[in-house]
Amino acid sequence: QKLHYRPASHVILKTMGTKINATNIAKPFREDIKRQIEELKSKGIEAPLLVGLLANSDPAAKKYAEWTGKACRADGLRYELREIDDAIDVEAALNEANDDPKVHGIIVYYPIFGQ
Repeated sequence: QKLHYRPASHVILKTMGTKINATNIAKPFREDIKRQIEELKSKGIEAPLLVGLLANSDPAAKKYAEWTGKACRADGLRYELREIDDAIDVEAALNEANDDPKVHGIIVYYPIFGQ
């Protein structure tokens, strides 16, 4: 009797899974943030400011930083990207942002070293 070999690429697996839409999960949280920011503004208080520190020339990191800004603005948050020419200056920029009372949050985009 002759055996026939079929490569694994011909095997079709049927698995059950659940697709999760992150947009739907995030929606109530984002709406709550928008509501809280509107409350602040109605009291004459500026929206929170998130500062992004970018110390590299990686186009993917730059694009991610831009997307962060877009998402912040869509929810009513203020966003400021601070680009740092020399990675050695990241600590000073981080301390400066940390000491600034107008800054409510800081995000550091990687990679910093070893590009």
